[in-house]
Amino acid sequence: MVLSREKKRLRSDKLVLKMEFKCVRCGQCCKNIRGPQMGQIHGLMILPEEVDLFPKGLVKPMIRYTHNARNNPGQVWMYQVDAEICPHYDEKEGCLIYDDRPALCAGFPFELSASKLVIHGACPEIMRLRKAGIKFEISASCKEPLLKIRRHYDIHLNTPEFERFDLEENRWRHVTEGLTKEHLRLLGRR
Repeated sequence: MVLSREKKRLRSDKLVLKMEFKCVRCGQCCKNIRGPQMGQIHGLMILPEEVDLFPKGLVKPMIRYTHNARNNPGQVWMYQVDAEICPHYDEKEGCLIYDDRPALCAGFPFELSASKLVIHGACPEIMRLRKAGIKFEISASCKEPLLKIRRHYDIHLNTPEFERFDLEENRWRHVTEGLTKEHLRLLGRR
């Protein structure tokens, strides 16, 4: 009787391993930094204070206030790197600026989207952990850069009067131009 109760308990209990996610520096996130995002083509997002980390010819504006904006008309407040592969990625060495990498890179594969945490499936380590059924938590080293980006957005996203730069079309587009109904819903616009 005792043995059967123990077996029943073992079958019903789930063993959940929890671990802190740690980047294994495989370079997958460095190899495809330009692509579609919310109806436009964008590069790796970088904050204004990170612009000097990249060659000037690769840095393009990403988001600015419209020229009609009440505050800071025309001011660019987010930049992007226009490259397929990060210029700091080396096949043998990995990220050559790992300790000083941009906030988006330091937070990868996590991203704060609206009020929730999004996990990118492009990360092989995340996929390995998920497949193994291991629960993971965001580490402080990933969380702080994400909060830095969120604070930057919170300062600037207080107005609908901004535009995004489309790398494929090489032009500014109003933030809602080209967005699907789902994108608009995510932005809180109907």
